[in-house]
Amino acid sequence: LGTQEVGSAIFGSTLTTICVFLPMIFVIGIAGQLFKQLAFSIVFSLLASLVTALTIIPVLISMRKISSSKEKKELTLTKWEKIFTFFFKYRILTLLVVSILFIISLFIFLRIDRELLPRTDYHEFTIKVDCEPGTPLEGTDKIVKKIEKVLFSLPQIEEVSINIGSSSEKPEEKAIQSQEEYQAQIFVKVNRKIPTLEVIDILKERLKFLENKKVSLNFLAQESFLKEAFAQQAPLVLEIKGDDIDTLKEIGLNLKEKLEKLPFLYNLKLDYIPPRPEIRAEVIKDKASLYHLNVNLIAQTLNTSIKGDVPTKFKEKGEEYDIRVRLREEDRNDIEKLGHLLIHGFYRDKKINVPLMEVANIRKDFGPTQIKRTAQERTITLSSSIYKTPLSKVVEEVQKILQKIKLPFGYKVEIGGEGKRMEESFNSLKFALILSVILVYMVMASEFESLWQPFLILITLPLSLIGVSLILLLVKIPLNIISFLGLIMLGGIVVNNGIVLIDYINFLRREKKIPLEESIKLASSRRIRPILMTSLTTVLGLLPLSLGIGGTQLMQSLGVVTIGGLLSSTFFTPVILPILYYYFEKSLQYLPKRKHKAVEPEKEEEEGEEERKEEETYIKKKLNERQKKLIEYLKKNNRITRAEYAKMFGISIPTASRDLKLLSNLGIIEGKGPLGPGRYYILKKESEL
Repeated sequence: LGTQEVGSAIFGSTLTTICVFLPMIFVIGIAGQLFKQLAFSIVFSLLASLVTALTIIPVLISMRKISSSKEKKELTLTKWEKIFTFFFKYRILTLLVVSILFIISLFIFLRIDRELLPRTDYHEFTIKVDCEPGTPLEGTDKIVKKIEKVLFSLPQIEEVSINIGSSSEKPEEKAIQSQEEYQAQIFVKVNRKIPTLEVIDILKERLKFLENKKVSLNFLAQESFLKEAFAQQAPLVLEIKGDDIDTLKEIGLNLKEKLEKLPFLYNLKLDYIPPRPEIRAEVIKDKASLYHLNVNLIAQTLNTSIKGDVPTKFKEKGEEYDIRVRLREEDRNDIEKLGHLLIHGFYRDKKINVPLMEVANIRKDFGPTQIKRTAQERTITLSSSIYKTPLSKVVEEVQKILQKIKLPFGYKVEIGGEGKRMEESFNSLKFALILSVILVYMVMASEFESLWQPFLILITLPLSLIGVSLILLLVKIPLNIISFLGLIMLGGIVVNNGIVLIDYINFLRREKKIPLEESIKLASSRRIRPILMTSLTTVLGLLPLSLGIGGTQLMQSLGVVTIGGLLSSTFFTPVILPILYYYFEKSLQYLPKRKHKAVEPEKEEEEGEEERKEEETYIKKKLNERQKKLIEYLKKNNRITRAEYAKMFGISIPTASRDLKLLSNLGIIEGKGPLGPGRYYILKKESEL
């Protein structure tokens, strides 16, 4: 009986929670990578718990000894009855106060700062070293050794690993950026008792002597568990796009000067590398074609002479050394000698040696080290680190500065980095939230066979927002994709309380025939205990997560948001939902009912009489002679027990039980008295068989 009473509510509550996590498979970006596996785990766990609740738990409870007392009182909380009676008495004032609280909480929620991921000090940082373009690998190594010496002089430093240049033979090492010979990356691990930013400030002071040597240092503190993103980009990245590299540089320097005035930005770096010296050869195509020479052959000859070629390797004691063939250094640096390089060509079908200066103009010049393009547009980036300020506030201030800058035609500045990824992730999560609410509504509509009751239950979502806004404001946690997941989870959790409450109100009105107001008060008092039990157990389970115990700082905001929403909805749902149910039911009474204009009252009675006769004929066909005689007996004697019925017709007790159960299901008879000995059966008043 207990399983039948709450089975539909348990089934619906589980399905609504499952519907919340299913849209996670459509989430893209970092949020999708983080939550897809989590969603699958929770869905299958909920399905297993549903089967357990409907099968194993009832069996285990049935093994307990049942009290012999005939009367069993419903478990209620006396104090809650008084509280609810007070709120129900002043229900209009209660709705008004809660509405004001919701508006205030919505205002707070919309003004809460936003960021992509929770910022946590992982006690690691990277130093990106950029020497003067053209600096050889040996020169970069000398500068890095000086930095290394300063690092090891600090007691706060625990580990240091260095990468100078990058090898094209290992492209799979994605965590390390592609670098030139004049670039290096230093990965530093700090003592966990010391804040990373404090160590970075000390290093900046001690490494100031490198500014005179035209060495650029960029410090990036790891504040995210995504090490690959941490090694590649700073939190704030501005992409400056256009055609001319000099104009891009001018815009970038102007923007950098304005952003340096913002106190929460540090470590600003314009990703513009000065041009490096190069030898440029402009091929005279007419003369080259005369000797049957192509541009590729000329470029290959010049490249081999200056950079050299590795035709073979020298092996000694298991080690391999490149044998590089190229011109001597004094010849490589002399333009006139390079012009006398001979290139093999053809003239009038004869092989001839053509001097390089005959088919090309050679000169020393400066050229770009690299040309970066984004979506086929030439781009330079301005990156910056953020000091103890939410990303949403930083983006807001930067956009104000961008609006004041007048850009030339064809040039634009876009915010990238974490700001762009945050916008993509939040838009994707908003879609998941809307889809989950729609799925939850569809599940509840099919369960209650009603359109307005599921809509009523969904009002518990705004009630949970009151607690979410308040707790985020108190603990000063910005809204990020982890806390947004908590909001989506609340969409499936807080409606469970409403499902249990509304389902029991319907049960009291349908089965027990209790009036509206009395059934509302009774349901609130009887269902407050399971609502409190389920909510408080969830809160206690999330408490270690919200306190960050056990190194769970990444998911801390999820626990905080879920606890805040649960606490507010646990208090408001048993109060507000019954009041709204009361007003909805009252308003439905004033709606015009369906009218049958073509049917007169006399015809309606005739049709009703015909339907009753058809129903009686159908039921009589399902009954055997013994069951028909029982009905006639009850019409004369009013009542009968199971033992009396079995003795009267000479049948077994199980057969008598089946007959009585069939007649009860058909609505012909009903049982009275306690289950077991002493129970008797009578004809239902509305039964006319």
